[in-house]
Amino acid sequence: MLEHRLPLPIARLGYRVAYRVAQVLWFVLRPDVHGVKGILRDGDRVLLVRHTYGDRRRWDVPGGHAHRGEPPAEAVRREMREELGVDVPWEHLGSLGATTDHKAERVHCFLAERPEGDLVLARAELAEAAWFPLDALPSPLGDVSLRSLRLLPSA
Repeated sequence: MLEHRLPLPIARLGYRVAYRVAQVLWFVLRPDVHGVKGILRDGDRVLLVRHTYGDRRRWDVPGGHAHRGEPPAEAVRREMREELGVDVPWEHLGSLGATTDHKAERVHCFLAERPEGDLVLARAELAEAAWFPLDALPSPLGDVSLRSLRLLPSA
């Protein structure tokens, strides 16, 4: 991870540049990719994050992209270990179709309960993480994240 090898401001700049380059590639190549969202729940609250790249004002359910040939269940475990420092069992809730940044995406949504202990945020990638009640979600909230949260079973 960049944040372990570079000063945090430089690592964050690296993420911003990489994201812009990816957006150009997505515009040109129009790829079909698999993404994952990991909904971490604590009672009636969910964890949302703000990234250090892209729309930095927007709150989102943490997630990422599956590597080529990586099953979604493995991708969500990897992404949540990398971003939040958690390694917990994830339950598949369903999948959504989305088109973001000129790429067609199949987003696989997973749910897990909040583990004991503190989260360890990937500070180069995540600017902030906070718990929000499901009936008081922040704005702006990403469209795919909002659609992911609608897959949650009733408490």
